[in-house]
Amino acid sequence: MRSQSWPAGEGGLSKKYQVFISSTFTDLVEERKAVYEMCLRMGHIPLGMERFNANDESQWDVIKRTIDECDYYCIIVAWKYGSIDHDGVSFTEKEYDYAVEKQIPVMRFLLDEEANWPRDKSPPADQNKVEQFRQKLKTGRMVRFWKDAKDLASEFNLTFADEMRLRPRLGWIRSNDASIERATHEVMAGKEREIRLAAELGAKERELLVLKQQIQNISKRGEERINKEIAESMKQNYLTNVDDGKRAFARADRILFALHCSNMDPFQADQLIEIINKCYGEWLGWKEVDVRNLLNDWVEKGLVKKSLSKERRHHAGELRSTYKFTELGVSVAKYLESFDDIIDWAII
Repeated sequence: MRSQSWPAGEGGLSKKYQVFISSTFTDLVEERKAVYEMCLRMGHIPLGMERFNANDESQWDVIKRTIDECDYYCIIVAWKYGSIDHDGVSFTEKEYDYAVEKQIPVMRFLLDEEANWPRDKSPPADQNKVEQFRQKLKTGRMVRFWKDAKDLASEFNLTFADEMRLRPRLGWIRSNDASIERATHEVMAGKEREIRLAAELGAKERELLVLKQQIQNISKRGEERINKEIAESMKQNYLTNVDDGKRAFARADRILFALHCSNMDPFQADQLIEIINKCYGEWLGWKEVDVRNLLNDWVEKGLVKKSLSKERRHHAGELRSTYKFTELGVSVAKYLESFDDIIDWAII
């Protein structure tokens, strides 16, 4: 059973790694045996050319499939280049290139140049190619050097231990390992906790939605109350003096509503006088002082905001000030739409 997530030794799992041992064969029989035995003593599974059987499948296809199944790749090189495939590259070098391509952690072991190595193990025809291959292995990479089989086994032990610690792989575990059952229970318990927390979170989210709706309702009721209070205060009559001595009155709430309906925003005081005259008739006789008092009251209530117009330098007086509805002013004006008498007018 292939392990899915646990590094070696964690949670009590007895994990085993597969290590592909790559090298030339006839010149490194004892060295390969030493590495195989060390890998087994460490509790892991060595694989290499010894497992290949004669069948209809090509040798290279078998090698690639075996490397794919391994967690780590170990390459041992002395002074022999090895058997060459039809493309002119040795199987040993092809195996190394394939492992690098597949991003499998590679452990590189090169025979020390000062080692006492029998010349019959170093064919003259291999010298150029093996020199190039050795240089390729050393360039920009960590390499371990060895002098004999015992030294190689020791280097493998240290290097493999470091690789397992620094770059843990999936590995293999026994399917009937009791720790699998324990780990499964832990995963299931984690899933149950996740489901329970999700349910609790959903309940909290629903509570928040209810609370939010309650706040919105309170806010809406508060807004309605404010609109009502302001509208009630605006029902007062504003007194003006008509030229013939009569007194004229107009309600501020009706004027605000008429201004809002005109879509004149921003506006100036003279434009407001035009709207008042249109609604009440020019005989009402509103003057600058009347408009100033009305607008100052609206500014104080927060219904409109006052600013100076750029045209002020061409005119004199407050009539060149510019006014704009605030959000509260728009809200109150919309509230006034519910009253049928709001556009009425009266004169005394």
